[in-house]
Amino acid sequence: METLHILNGEGTAGGFRLSGIEGEIAVWNEALVEGPVHNDVGTEDFFDSRRNFIVSEWEGKPEQYNEIVISEFEKIEKHHHYEEVVLWFEFDLFCQINMLALLSWLHQQQRENICLICIDSFPDHPNFHGLGELRPEDYPTLLLQKQRLSKSNLDLASEVWAAYQSEDPTNLVALYKQLKEHLVFPYLHKALQVHFQRFPSIENGLNYLEQQVVKQADGAKLQEKQIVRHLLDHNAALGYGDSQYFSLIKSLSPILNIEEEVSLNESGKKVLAGEIDYLNINGNIKYIGGARNVDFRWNGTNLIKTEQ
Repeated sequence: METLHILNGEGTAGGFRLSGIEGEIAVWNEALVEGPVHNDVGTEDFFDSRRNFIVSEWEGKPEQYNEIVISEFEKIEKHHHYEEVVLWFEFDLFCQINMLALLSWLHQQQRENICLICIDSFPDHPNFHGLGELRPEDYPTLLLQKQRLSKSNLDLASEVWAAYQSEDPTNLVALYKQLKEHLVFPYLHKALQVHFQRFPSIENGLNYLEQQVVKQADGAKLQEKQIVRHLLDHNAALGYGDSQYFSLIKSLSPILNIEEEVSLNESGKKVLAGEIDYLNINGNIKYIGGARNVDFRWNGTNLIKTEQ
């Protein structure tokens, strides 16, 4: 049986290529957990908006995006040449969102015979973070966990992806509450919880990651790299890399002194104390999925629409 294996990133691809598993390989190299997601996956508008975001926000180069993302997606577009498509993904939000987008696109293509391998642990890896940690000989053992996706599974993935893209995430919250202990997508409930925590809190306008940075900077004499290490160690369910955390710290410059050590300025101390709302200091609009950060707040159990 001719198989196309779609991998979750280049970190997985190196070891996988040495695993001896038969079939062709394509890598889904997007990062849809950040930036605009309003356009249909695979369209020219989709790739244009994604390229522009990555070039402007992460200092990438257009030709790099074309080589790393679009050239690999062109391999995925040839899925009809294969009898079976197997997706290899992980438990964290970063991976789950990329997975949903790809499953939705494949479903739109009326693709059948799609299988999923998705894990959150592996023997002898007590602090498992991802497939890229595995040895080449480990990958074949995961084929025993391969699940064939039904039409209802693909319908659900498409529905969740559409809700993630929406300017109003109310339906996503409803789906999230239905997904607890889902047998085929067991990590989606937790991943969406992490997603909602990226919205500003009702207490002080900081989201849960920003709150961690501010608390680390409060009184402790820590360098940026030490704060990033803390974030990496305590947020595996998010799936960010160090470059995204350095960008996060930089974005908090209105309330931080970022020098040899990171500390709170006076505004930062007032935000931490709940005396000032962070969005009144830094009201920059950014997208969290399809919704704007200034339009909703997370209260721990629900997203609350803000009054304009």
